[in-house]
Amino acid sequence: MIYEKRLLVLTGEESGCLKLERTDRGIDCRLTGNVRGQCVLAVRSGAKFAAFGPFVPAQAYLFSLPRDTDLSSLTAAVGDLRGSLVMSGGFRRPMPWRGNLEDDLRRALRVCGVAPEKAPPAPPARDVNDYFLDIVPQDYDDTKIAEVDYYSSNMTSSPVEPPARTDPPPAQPVRDEPSVRSARGEPACDEPSVRPVRNVSPVSGEPLPPRTDAAATLAPETDLSSSRPVPELGAASFYDSVSDKIDKLFSRCERYPALEKLLPGSRWIKVDYDSGGRYYLVGLIGDPVRYVCYGVPGDYSPEAPPELAGYCQWLALDGNDPAGKGFWVMYQDAMTGKSIL
Repeated sequence: MIYEKRLLVLTGEESGCLKLERTDRGIDCRLTGNVRGQCVLAVRSGAKFAAFGPFVPAQAYLFSLPRDTDLSSLTAAVGDLRGSLVMSGGFRRPMPWRGNLEDDLRRALRVCGVAPEKAPPAPPARDVNDYFLDIVPQDYDDTKIAEVDYYSSNMTSSPVEPPARTDPPPAQPVRDEPSVRSARGEPACDEPSVRPVRNVSPVSGEPLPPRTDAAATLAPETDLSSSRPVPELGAASFYDSVSDKIDKLFSRCERYPALEKLLPGSRWIKVDYDSGGRYYLVGLIGDPVRYVCYGVPGDYSPEAPPELAGYCQWLALDGNDPAGKGFWVMYQDAMTGKSIL
């Protein structure tokens, strides 16, 4: 009879410990943790799945697994009654994605007959650029053109600069001659009086009404016969705004030919982002570029990881093993920068 003991440390938002001992009766398990509320437990070993709960991990929780359970591939996930992951661990390497573990927790709730509690409001939608801030240029601002309104429209008469504005000359005062003043009965003097020109009728002397004709409201006509057509201005694409940074990445990062074989007409690089060996891929599809792509390595699951949900599709490295290893791939339109599925 072979006896085996193992200790599995669970980590996450909380921490705990799972002790396993193989005996002739089966595998005796003891789970403890610093979680106060009620939880469920999902245990997976290869294709075998088991669910337990609800229970409180702060008190030692005892359960058993079949004796033939393969501990080398065992993973355990503890979650609250909403199905959210609290802590997890396993002997399998690499560990499944968080999305895989939460799928198991939701299944555990159904197996244990526990109605899921109402989940908190979903977080606001995030843009794909939030995950790859080192690619999008920090100083790029697509509103700069609006601030500097110097592009001529093809509706204008001419792209040349308008003539400098000149104010009309001041009104010249009208001087009354002495003979005129005498005829009106006004006293004569050596210096003629000065009076401003008023908008009066030269015949009756009555004030004229305000001008309402078109000439009073319209600017002087512009001669359009000599105007030159203004060329259409091509819109700057999203790829144009990030091409410098992407070119630098492609010049210093390792090429990743595996996806280039899967997707003809594409180029991919591997970007390491910490010293622990974690990485993601950056790819370009088309010439000229039609899509900017990002790939996150992982294992297949029916649902995408929550951090990437709504932005990605699964791409298996081996077409004969679609549920094996591969990448969660996100695509951006090279013209607009919008995420597409």
